[in-house]
Amino acid sequence: MSLIQKDFYLKNTVSEDSVKFLNWMIIIMFALALWLSSSLVLDFIMIPSLYLLGIMP
Repeated sequence: MSLIQKDFYLKNTVSEDSVKFLNWMIIIMFALALWLSSSLVLDFIMIPSLYLLGIMP
Protein backbone atom coordinates (compact mmCIF):
# COMPACT_ATOMS: atom_id res chain seq x y z
CA MET A 1 0.00 0.00 0.00
CA SER A 2 1.47 3.31 -1.00
CA LEU A 3 1.71 6.33 1.26
CA ILE A 4 -1.10 8.10 -0.63
CA GLN A 5 -3.41 5.09 -0.25
CA LYS A 6 -2.65 4.85 3.49
CA ASP A 7 -3.33 8.56 3.91
CA PHE A 8 -6.62 8.24 2.00
CA TYR A 9 -7.61 5.21 4.10
CA LEU A 10 -6.86 6.99 7.37
CA LYS A 11 -8.81 10.07 6.32
CA ASN A 12 -11.84 7.94 5.40
CA THR A 13 -11.64 6.03 8.68
CA VAL A 14 -11.57 9.22 10.72
CA SER A 15 -14.44 10.73 8.78
CA GLU A 16 -16.55 7.57 9.17
CA ASP A 17 -15.93 7.61 12.92
CA SER A 18 -16.90 11.26 13.16
CA VAL A 19 -20.07 10.57 11.16
CA LYS A 20 -21.00 7.72 13.52
CA PHE A 21 -20.35 10.00 16.51
CA LEU A 22 -22.41 12.75 14.90
CA ASN A 23 -25.30 10.35 14.28
CA TRP A 24 -25.29 9.27 17.94
CA MET A 25 -25.17 12.88 19.08
CA ILE A 26 -28.17 13.71 16.87
CA ILE A 27 -30.12 10.76 18.28
CA ILE A 28 -29.29 11.69 21.87
CA MET A 29 -30.10 15.37 21.36
CA PHE A 30 -33.40 14.48 19.66
CA ALA A 31 -34.37 12.20 22.55
CA LEU A 32 -33.52 14.87 25.12
CA ALA A 33 -35.43 17.53 23.19
CA LEU A 34 -38.46 15.25 22.92
CA TRP A 35 -38.35 14.49 26.64
CA LEU A 36 -37.99 18.15 27.61
CA SER A 37 -40.75 19.35 25.29
CA SER A 38 -43.18 16.66 26.44
CA SER A 39 -42.39 17.47 30.06
CA LEU A 40 -43.05 21.17 29.47
CA VAL A 41 -46.32 20.45 27.65
CA LEU A 42 -47.44 18.22 30.50
CA ASP A 43 -46.45 20.72 33.21
CA PHE A 44 -47.71 23.94 31.65
CA ILE A 45 -50.66 22.84 29.48
CA MET A 46 -52.11 19.48 30.49
CA ILE A 47 -51.96 19.67 34.29
CA PRO A 48 -53.35 23.22 34.57
CA SER A 49 -56.15 22.46 32.12
CA LEU A 50 -57.08 19.31 34.05
CA TYR A 51 -57.05 21.34 37.26
CA LEU A 52 -59.29 24.04 35.76
CA LEU A 53 -61.74 21.44 34.49
CA GLY A 54 -62.02 19.98 37.99
CA ILE A 55 -60.59 16.60 37.10
CA MET A 56 -57.62 17.06 39.40
CA PRO A 57 -58.39 18.25 42.93
